Amino acid sequence: MRRILCGLGALAAVGALAAPALAATPRVAICHATGSTTNPYVLISPAAPGIVRAHLDHQEDRDVVPPFTFRGTTWSQNWDAAGGDLYDARCEGAAPGGPGGGGDGGGGGETPGF
Repeated sequence: MRRILCGLGALAAVGALAAPALAATPRVAICHATGSTTNPYVLISPAAPGIVRAHLDHQEDRDVVPPFTFRGTTWSQNWDAAGGDLYDARCEGAAPGGPGGGGDGGGGGETPGF
């Protein structure tokens, strides 16, 4: 019984230390391109580093990403009138700007190292 209590105490301590780090990573709601003709976008909220690393180059740059700042750089993708309308519709609707998307691509240059 003592071993179990010690193990639970250790898990609680690790969880308490990890929780602030997880909470500090900003999440951003984006319209994630699926590649499906019947459901081309879904609303997801990945962590900011995941957006910078993967979503800005995803599905031929079709993800719709509202402007957000991460590590001093402001990022966005396809954030024009059509992308904003899709985002406002909770990512339900037609693809903005045709097959390759539209908008400015955003970002501030090279992907920062993580």
